[in-house]
Amino acid sequence: MRKFLLMILSLSIILVAGCMPKQSQSLDDFAFPQVSFSLSSTEVNVGEPILFDCYVSIEGEATPIEDADRVEFEVWHESQEDGDHEDILIEHAGDGHYTLEKSFDMPGTYYIYYHVDAMGIHLMEKFDFVVK
Repeated sequence: MRKFLLMILSLSIILVAGCMPKQSQSLDDFAFPQVSFSLSSTEVNVGEPILFDCYVSIEGEATPIEDADRVEFEVWHESQEDGDHEDILIEHAGDGHYTLEKSFDMPGTYYIYYHVDAMGIHLMEKFDFVVK
């Protein structure tokens, strides 16, 4: 009797396991954000505005992400490498673009990081530009 019950139990487990959907997913099944960053110029004069733009989209697609959780630019002058950096929260300008127009009153090399939080992922990259 025990062997019979054990055999029925084993067959039941095999049938249930065989009927379950396969859960094998690859990274290709997931969507990831990507950022294209641009500056209107890598050199500007003191007091001249420069436009910073982050285009946030789904990687490999032309689909813009218009509801990023957070987009922030972190900007500093070369003399402030270890000091205060200016953090600027950026609003969505439309069609996946997050932009900032800003001018600088001190000549020198400046650095900017974009920080983008979208689809549960944090993306950041550093760029530099010169104010003459």
